[in-house]
Amino acid sequence: RLLMVDTLSMQFRTVRLERDPSCPACGTRTITQLIDYDEFCGTPALSVVSSTDDVREIAPAELAARLARGDKFEVIDVREPHETAESSIPGARLIPLGTLGAAITSLDRARDIVLICRSGKRSTDAARQLQAAGFTRVETVAGGMLRWSHETSAAIASS
Repeated sequence: RLLMVDTLSMQFRTVRLERDPSCPACGTRTITQLIDYDEFCGTPALSVVSSTDDVREIAPAELAARLARGDKFEVIDVREPHETAESSIPGARLIPLGTLGAAITSLDRARDIVLICRSGKRSTDAARQLQAAGFTRVETVAGGMLRWSHETSAAIASS
């Protein structure tokens, strides 16, 4: 049987299908393991697996401590301008991810760079872009502004 679900109208319908005696799944039952779908369909395998292993992260508490000490580094916010109205890190430079490529020449390769976005995805992409351009001192804020806002507001409330 096949269950058909119409989520727009929330209606369910069951269709009965006849077994095909020559089908390896429902007839002969000769299928004993799953196949490699990409190989079977002839689709190319992905050559690059997305991973954050090659990008260093910094915890929001550690970033707050470095800012409080006055350490010399640059914080770059890669969110869009309308996103910074809600919250931002004082002194952070706004360079939206889409414009980062054009702004690379204005960045100091000898200085530590800490990237932040809303949740960490765009800052990781930005870090990879900077690393590909030869920057070696790049970190992202783990959890982005969501975690930064949560942890720094919790620290202020407890003090």
